[in-house]
Amino acid sequence: MSDQLKRGVYNYKDNTVTFGKYDGEPLDWTVLEVYDGHVLLFSKYVITYGQYHRYDDVRYKYKDSDVREWLNTVFVINAFTQDERDMIDYAEPEEGCEDEVFLLCKEEIMNEDLFADDDARMCGETYWTRTLTGYGDKAVTVDMYGFPSWTYKSNENVGIRPAIWVNLN
Repeated sequence: MSDQLKRGVYNYKDNTVTFGKYDGEPLDWTVLEVYDGHVLLFSKYVITYGQYHRYDDVRYKYKDSDVREWLNTVFVINAFTQDERDMIDYAEPEEGCEDEVFLLCKEEIMNEDLFADDDARMCGETYWTRTLTGYGDKAVTVDMYGFPSWTYKSNENVGIRPAIWVNLN
């Protein structure tokens, strides 16, 4: 897989790759999809905890969220070398967003082509998706058992589990 992602280590048995480091620890990713020389990686574990947004106000969508800003500034700068960042494709997870790093949405989390079952979505902790509930003051999460749930956007005790597209060419 493109020189094992040029520096990382690819494990064919459990379809994971090590790519980047955060807080001095290697980042393990699950390969969700390979498409036309690009690979969608999803963090195997929660990397940290934080709010979706500091306000529960319905006006704040994913594109305005604190978690999106953190992923595409603090996290991406600290987790990847410049060579690794050069391999990361920009994605448009939602209209008006052009991100290197993003959260998956509920539809992607529930997509059986990406996640075969609840166990595949599990990581033992609750984590954010980028999807808001119908009321907009809460965001959809995935609970420790792999089931969709929700909580207020200002909840600081929810995990962040990022996704990235990497160019293999």
